[in-house]
Amino acid sequence: MLKRIKKLLLTGHLPTIEQIDQTTASIDVPSLEAALAAAQEKRAALLLDGTTDQILAAEREIDEARIALERAQVALAELDRRRSEAEIRDREDAFLARRDACEARRVALIERLNGEVAKAAQAVEEAFEEMAAVEAEITEISQAVSKEVLEGNRIETATIPETFQTWLSENEDYPGWMRSHIERVIHHNRRHLRFWE
Repeated sequence: MLKRIKKLLLTGHLPTIEQIDQTTASIDVPSLEAALAAAQEKRAALLLDGTTDQILAAEREIDEARIALERAQVALAELDRRRSEAEIRDREDAFLARRDACEARRVALIERLNGEVAKAAQAVEEAFEEMAAVEAEITEISQAVSKEVLEGNRIETATIPETFQTWLSENEDYPGWMRSHIERVIHHNRRHLRFWE
């Protein structure tokens, strides 16, 4: 038992919690206490009719049993301290692993934002600006036709182009933020709408 404890505690690296628990479980303090008590009883019995050599031998057994018990108690205290250190180390390792994983995700996302997302955002912005221009043109065409009709002019007209409202109503899967901006273009004829407004 003592060799196993020394090997565990004197290694250059911190033992794992599992190793510490296994070693702690192998230390049988009650048995060592019982061995010390038995040695003390043996010496007491020899005091009446035992020889001096027998009594000295019994005292030797007591010393050995007491040392074994004290070593076990010291080992348990040291193992408990090492276990606390191991728990702190494991928590730190878990934190560092979580932090590193989060940082890796952040870096990867920045790459996406600088790449495909930036291109997509530019395309969306340009589409909104073009949509605003087309909606304004549709409005002007509609107003021009109405003016001609009110003034009694007979003009040959094709059907006035539909706004983007029909298209939007047929595409319900668009994200809410995009739908709201498209609706602003439709209803307010914004010529310079930017998608983050």
